[in-house]
Amino acid sequence: MNPHIGDEIILKLSGDVIPYGYKDASCREGNGKKIKLPKYCECGAELKEENNKLRCVNSLCPHRISGALTTFFTELNAKGIGESICRQLYDELNITTPVELLKLTKEDFKSLTGFKDAAAKAAMNTIQDILTKPRTVPSILSALGIDCLRSSTATKILDVISIDELITLIDSGNKEKLIKIIRTAEGIDKNADKIVNGLFEKANILK
Repeated sequence: MNPHIGDEIILKLSGDVIPYGYKDASCREGNGKKIKLPKYCECGAELKEENNKLRCVNSLCPHRISGALTTFFTELNAKGIGESICRQLYDELNITTPVELLKLTKEDFKSLTGFKDAAAKAAMNTIQDILTKPRTVPSILSALGIDCLRSSTATKILDVISIDELITLIDSGNKEKLIKIIRTAEGIDKNADKIVNGLFEKANILK
């Protein structure tokens, strides 16, 4: 949109949550400076543009790690552990994966700054909810936080390959065959490589 400070844009709700912005003839143009995209993440690493998104190149970026943990809970519709707690778990307990998080105890949560018994109990209730209540396979795949892989996409993929077959191909290292299969799923062709690379990267968490 080539935005400048003072420009007027229109925000339109798309789906359930995420809006998108656009301009039309009714929008007032500002006379301020052009808005420049940031070049560096808050962690200090470079930001690179991928498919109209800015991504931090640092795989150990605390924002990326806590964001992935938050996505895990959001996609599984498990309430009680949000973004601020996920960041605290990384900062104070060095939790980097959902597997590590699901192994935490009430005492672990009570060791966090500002956590009392009630808060620790609530966090454990959220973990027990994940461990005991059935979840669909698409929601679990979506919870891995892989780009372009959300529940709707996962459902399409599972129309052409079962989850057991998918894991078998990952275990055998047969990335090319898995890409070929996933490309046959409706509307997945252009993102197949990215999805498969993400599945291989998150294989241990998935299993």
